[in-house]
Amino acid sequence: SGLVEAVSPDGKKVPGLVKRGSVLTEGFTISTGAFAESVLLFSNGTVATLNEKTAVRISIFSQEPFEAGNANFEGMQNEPSQSHLSLSLLNGSVVVKTKKLNDLSIFNIKTSEGVIRVKGTEFQLGANPGQGVQLDVSESTVSFLPKGSSKPLQVNGGSGLDAAKGGATPRPISPIAAQKISTKNRFASVIASKVPLSTIKQA
Repeated sequence: SGLVEAVSPDGKKVPGLVKRGSVLTEGFTISTGAFAESVLLFSNGTVATLNEKTAVRISIFSQEPFEAGNANFEGMQNEPSQSHLSLSLLNGSVVVKTKKLNDLSIFNIKTSEGVIRVKGTEFQLGANPGQGVQLDVSESTVSFLPKGSSKPLQVNGGSGLDAAKGGATPRPISPIAAQKISTKNRFASVIASKVPLSTIKQA
């Protein structure tokens, strides 16, 4: 909804590319304007809602072949096959819900202040140049590796942290973020439930 644009891997805007049912590949950046948002569905079962004024680059995405059958995403508890997904949150905020990922799968989101690593959870991640990163986790656990550090910080469900130059500060989850995570992921799951796994496999 609203103004949602795509930028190709070579840095050029692609007018009209982002619409319902569009297929975006590795290297593309998706950005939303004021009062706009976009729901992305990945073939590993991850749904990501880009809130307004957000830009996300699909840095890496690969997945092992899988059998689709007559399944859809609504009944899936686990991802259909091993995957590697790496996103870069350039600015703004994104709300994410994943299926349980394979033990060998990789899902990272890179920010200016560090990298979060995901195995299966619900969370919101915000990043603004000059203001740092805000992470709120409503379910399961996310690890955050601050820039320049070798020790990841575990952020459990019901918790959050603020990260900026100088370190990361743990805190309870923001009540506003908790509500947004619930609302956005419920809406995104309804959209994803209508998409057959065979459609995604073909794409």
